[in-house]
Amino acid sequence: MEWQVEAFLSPGSPARELVNVDPYPFFDRLRAADPVHHSRKGPWLLTRYDDVLTLLQSADFTQDHRAMRLAQHPEQETLETRPGLRLIESGMLWRDPPDHTRLRRLVQMAFRPSVIASWEPRIAEIARGRLNDLRDRESFDFLHEFAMKLPGAVIAEMIGMPPEHAAQYEKWAEAGIVVQDAGSSPADLTEADRLAVECLDYFAELIHAKRRDPGDDILSSLIEADTEEEQKATHEEIVGMCVLLHLAGHETTSNVLTNGMYHLLSNAEQYDALRADASLVPNAVDEVLRFDVSARNTMPRWAARDTTIGDTSIPKGEQVFGIFGAAHRDPARFVDPNRFDIRREDVGHLAFGFGIHYCLGARLARLELVTALTLLAADFPRMSLVTEDVRWRDVLILRALERLEVAW
Repeated sequence: MEWQVEAFLSPGSPARELVNVDPYPFFDRLRAADPVHHSRKGPWLLTRYDDVLTLLQSADFTQDHRAMRLAQHPEQETLETRPGLRLIESGMLWRDPPDHTRLRRLVQMAFRPSVIASWEPRIAEIARGRLNDLRDRESFDFLHEFAMKLPGAVIAEMIGMPPEHAAQYEKWAEAGIVVQDAGSSPADLTEADRLAVECLDYFAELIHAKRRDPGDDILSSLIEADTEEEQKATHEEIVGMCVLLHLAGHETTSNVLTNGMYHLLSNAEQYDALRADASLVPNAVDEVLRFDVSARNTMPRWAARDTTIGDTSIPKGEQVFGIFGAAHRDPARFVDPNRFDIRREDVGHLAFGFGIHYCLGARLARLELVTALTLLAADFPRMSLVTEDVRWRDVLILRALERLEVAW
């Protein structure tokens, strides 16, 4: 069992292919044998639904990446933080209250239900336009030519990022993934640092332009926030917020949409049911988020004090991952959990998190997913897989395909 755990935690390892293509049998074995598992590589792995839920909402765990990094490596306090880490550590995802509360408050108005609902026509326009462009193609890569384009265009427009640099935004989003993934090679991290510098410089220029000529967008509202002085965001926090919103609103949503399309096309009866009744789409989205969510694990958390999960003691400072993929296949929580069923009545997934770090853009992601699948089910020809021989990306934090070739 332990070699499989080490393979799971070691992207790039030759042995990892066995737990990367279909990790769910491994998750089932680990959950049955040792559901709160302390790996030889260091991190604890949680595989039961209730334990992952506890991790998400417990104040006994911290998500302050920089504080924990410096606690474990105090010599880094006097060193300049590498650009890739600056790119992610200044965002609210890696902060605890009160900083997390302050930063979330600055942007949460842009994600109110009424504001997100007002984006529905624009999201449908972007999705329909992109699908129309692809309609005459014999085949195409669903991931890179549609699924990444839709949420990328929407979140860039919301933030206030000019659309002509869309290709560059995708590279920066990928750099954010590389920095956070435990298996990234030194060469990949060096390239991610280069892209991070490019991204930080770009936002410095964009912020300067928005100060001169503000627009109706999130970046302008962050710059112009007229809150009390202690509530304002620093320059790096504004950049970090934009990077986080773009990464979370781009990479994860595109992979959920692609994973969902893959499973629909691999389960003909489910796809037929969806095309016959588009009212099933919202529930289908939730089932995709449960069955094969793109965020493979929770973000890493660290025990802020000596604590317990279940009846297992976890010492202060230990790193813990809750595995969404395992929690969502827990038979103690779901009936027949390994069956993909878009009519499932009690989905109850944790894909958007829980507690103070509940995904700020959950409503936007759901709207994008529902809009795209509704159009594909109701307004466009039947789609099929060009090949069932697909490859999954070899990364720890994502459950994502490298590409998905489809045909009308």
